[in-house]
Amino acid sequence: MARYLLPKQQSLPQTTPGQWKELSPTEFTTFVNEMEVSPDSKINVTSIPSPWARMLLFKEAIKSTNHLMHKEAMSNILDVLEIIFYYELMNINIEYKEIKIKNDEKNKFLKILYDLSPDELKKDDIVSIGLLIASRDSNDKFVLAGTSPFSLLFTPMNLKHKEGNIVFPRYFRERPVPLKERPKDFQRWINSNFLTKLRKDGNYPDLVKALSDDEGICAESLKESLTEEILLPCDFLKNSPLATLVKKINTKKISSPYLLKATKENEKPPLIIDPSINLYGSEYYNGYNYLQDFKYEELKDSNRDFLPGENIKYPWILSQEDFLQPVLFKYKYRLNNNRLILGSYKDSSDMKYALPLTDTFFSYFNYNDVENMLSIQEISDKTVRVTLKIPIQNEKYIEIYRDYSQDLTNSQENRIINYDDRDIDTPLPHIMIWPPLHPENWKDSYYAFIYGKRYNDGVNQEEIVPLEFKDQDFKDINYERSRKADKIEIFRLETLPTYIVISDIASNGKGLLILNHKFLTTVMNPEKSAKVGIDFGTSHTNIAITIDNSEPEVLKYSSEFSGKNLNDNDFITLIRFSEPELGREQIPNLIYNYLKQYFLPNSLSEIHNNQSVDMPLPSMILIEGDTDSYKALLNTSIAFSKDDVGFFNYDLDGRTIKKTYVQQTNLKWAPQLIKQQASKEYLRILLLLLKYELIKRGVDLKKVEYHWAFPKSFSETLINDYKKMWRELVGEGYKITDESKAALLYFDHKGILPRNTPDISIIIDTGGGSSDISIWQDGQILMLYSSLWAGMNLVGFEKDNEIYSIIYDAIINLSSTKRDIFQNIKGFQNQLNYILYSLDETTLSNLARSDSFYKIRFIILYFYSALLYEIGIQSRAIEMDNIKKINLYLAGNGSRFACWSSGAFDKIDEQEQEIYKQVIKKAIPFDKEVEIHTSSAQDKKREVAIGLCRGNEELRAKEASKKQLIAEKVFIEANSDLSNMTIDEFNELILQNGHNIHLDQNKSEIVKFHNTFFEVLAKSNLYRDRLKNDRALSNLESIKNILIGDWGKFIGELRGVIEDNIKNYNSISSSVFILGMQITINRLHRYLSKNQ
Repeated sequence: MARYLLPKQQSLPQTTPGQWKELSPTEFTTFVNEMEVSPDSKINVTSIPSPWARMLLFKEAIKSTNHLMHKEAMSNILDVLEIIFYYELMNINIEYKEIKIKNDEKNKFLKILYDLSPDELKKDDIVSIGLLIASRDSNDKFVLAGTSPFSLLFTPMNLKHKEGNIVFPRYFRERPVPLKERPKDFQRWINSNFLTKLRKDGNYPDLVKALSDDEGICAESLKESLTEEILLPCDFLKNSPLATLVKKINTKKISSPYLLKATKENEKPPLIIDPSINLYGSEYYNGYNYLQDFKYEELKDSNRDFLPGENIKYPWILSQEDFLQPVLFKYKYRLNNNRLILGSYKDSSDMKYALPLTDTFFSYFNYNDVENMLSIQEISDKTVRVTLKIPIQNEKYIEIYRDYSQDLTNSQENRIINYDDRDIDTPLPHIMIWPPLHPENWKDSYYAFIYGKRYNDGVNQEEIVPLEFKDQDFKDINYERSRKADKIEIFRLETLPTYIVISDIASNGKGLLILNHKFLTTVMNPEKSAKVGIDFGTSHTNIAITIDNSEPEVLKYSSEFSGKNLNDNDFITLIRFSEPELGREQIPNLIYNYLKQYFLPNSLSEIHNNQSVDMPLPSMILIEGDTDSYKALLNTSIAFSKDDVGFFNYDLDGRTIKKTYVQQTNLKWAPQLIKQQASKEYLRILLLLLKYELIKRGVDLKKVEYHWAFPKSFSETLINDYKKMWRELVGEGYKITDESKAALLYFDHKGILPRNTPDISIIIDTGGGSSDISIWQDGQILMLYSSLWAGMNLVGFEKDNEIYSIIYDAIINLSSTKRDIFQNIKGFQNQLNYILYSLDETTLSNLARSDSFYKIRFIILYFYSALLYEIGIQSRAIEMDNIKKINLYLAGNGSRFACWSSGAFDKIDEQEQEIYKQVIKKAIPFDKEVEIHTSSAQDKKREVAIGLCRGNEELRAKEASKKQLIAEKVFIEANSDLSNMTIDEFNELILQNGHNIHLDQNKSEIVKFHNTFFEVLAKSNLYRDRLKNDRALSNLESIKNILIGDWGKFIGELRGVIEDNIKNYNSISSSVFILGMQITINRLHRYLSKNQ
């Protein structure tokens, strides 16, 4: 049976069986062309007996379209050219290597290679051939192509397989790829730029003919020219015959309708791959289709820098994995849709999910893209679907989604994470940011208050839910932080965050809270001016402001927020609580209380109740005891609550996180604390609140005048320390006034002071550390001075852990006093300050008028009588001949004590008034009857602050005509009576002679005062009818003897007080009379405390 050795032919030459037939070249060509070869036939021509066979095969194949290898050879040539053209995209390196073979008789192998080589390669007994060596790394090199004088290029066999791995999935395939199916830019370059140069070169006519054939490999491809500007020479070809012919395109981008249309500028927009659809055969890139289908799991861990299934170096995105987090965080409480961007949800006011967007997402999109791109839908009771609408080219979108379930407890992915079961120990952060001002208005730091148990309980207390703060460009914001308690932290942020990234170490997932800057308070063109009065007191501090000469008001939130919920007007609150949640849940109440304990008041108004804080505020600051840093709101904080501050167990909070806290008072007077910056940081916190309010009200901070008052008893050293501090706080835009003048400015502003009359007005501003006195007559300031005789002297003292204070003992034991509320406040005077603020005026008045409070009334009478007696001594320097009336105006927080018994907060009891009048008349004394009128200011503890910011400027500039005297008949060795010496003069004299001072008991003003006071008191109806009934007060002569009977011991103690003041303040700081009275009132406290 006959067997065919050749393919079927249309016609066969006449031959004799068993004999060779010689064919002419024409007959041979016809013979070849008439072979009938199936299109599906695989052609693998290897039978040319020469090492140069592949080159020669390409030579013959490109000559004719009828050649069985023509299409494959042309396709391979185009493949190599395309690889070079898109070299910038390829995941390979190419180098050119020239091989030279000599006609060497001694080397038989080289001799054979030389002899068998085509004559066109031989020159000067050397054959040269160029090779393009490709590699993906240094150990994986292979020949991509060789150069040929006939076909320009030829390729090795089986190029697409390299040790079982696909090197070029897209190229050197079994089916030849015509030019029209290749990228458009490449088509243009071949047909125009490349062919033009190839024709001009003239060395490759067969290749030119094959590429120009209208029915050949380039048929129906694009013909228009590609601009030369986007073409680059290939450095690796510079020594090859290809150098002038072949170029690469200057682009690292691909084309595809599925390229991401990002909001942010990106040099290489990534390709979006969506494996949820069948990818095989669909459009991929550069006009190519997918060669295979891909599944999510196989793409999930693939390198995002190289296109799957390709050798193309180009970024791509698996959206479900790269844009959406593996887990979804769910809060127990609602997120605040008025402050946050939450995407699309059925009811944004009920949204509880942190956005599961990745960092990668924000490499391409901004925060304001989220609202339209992301939606969250609860598709069942336990499953939530998060959908992203991703923009691609040509105004189209791809929608992808990821489902999260509550059932996947053992899975690290696609799980909803909530910590509801931990209740108050939830690690999810509940965040409030302050202030809610746009960064265009607020140039200081922003602060974040965070509730959440974000740390484990181990030795190192490592974060289990870390936080990141990022700006609008998704760049990290620098911050400092301080843990205040197990679940409380304060962050100081360099700028306002846009993104808060919450991480969960256990699941390796993240959730985002995105601030919506559209809802920030923005003040356009603030132009108003303001004056600020700051009364930094010993026990309390007050701030008053006036804007564009308006009536002054104390510092408060202009929002007038009130209520139990969190204040979203004056804070950026990221969590919302409903009214029922406020009543039944612990977390809202913990946040509410911790906020005013360690951060800022939730409400600041003129209303004093358990829901709102009002000025003045206690001059107390909480300092971290284990740090040298005193940064406002970080290491230092103000306990803004005046009603329940004692509930806050700072020691317990600190112990939990291995910290200690110090409740620091006496900020105003202790110079070492000023050096430690405690006072400065206390004021800095208040100034932050102040600046916030000024900006909200349209004030230009450059147009703010800051007025600060100091007691006249301050030493020059202390004044200079404060000046330096104020410069650091507010720059040079501050002015200083002494507190006695500031109170005078207040009464003048209120129109209370009489004019056009010789009557004398004496203003007594009694604070916690000093009483500031101003004496006025018909528009003239006669005297301004300060005495270290104030609230701290009136309420008692503590020594050797024993408290000597009948006021404290009486009030702390009242049934109406909630002792447990104030038990954690350090220092009995601090406790007393808070307790007194928690009691209304009527309650205090009733207490002071009851029989059990006789001792308290007695010591109040003693205190104010001494103060008035010293004023009388100082007033002796004033001409009193024409005076018919003296007006006494009581001001300051300490004046509350003087009004206790009257039943009104601004009026002194008539019986007590009579005693005070008799004492002052004895102190001056008058030659004729003078009417004495007493009254109390309505704005207690606000007088100085209001006077500072609203006082008459002409009056502010005036100086007193008289100076404060030492007010006691003092002798130093042989010197005569020094009682008319001023304190400044006495300071100079006493610096070296403090231990030598002496007071003549028979002439002493202190003795005279005691004689006067006890005589006036004994004759009063108040004493006879009431106070005398108290056993401890029944023998006034005995009490007087206890106070001043041991005169030698008294003088020794006085010398010690003087020396201490000189040492601490470089001044006695107060009259000698008052320094002596400090000793006697302590003796009185001791006596009364032991005789209760």
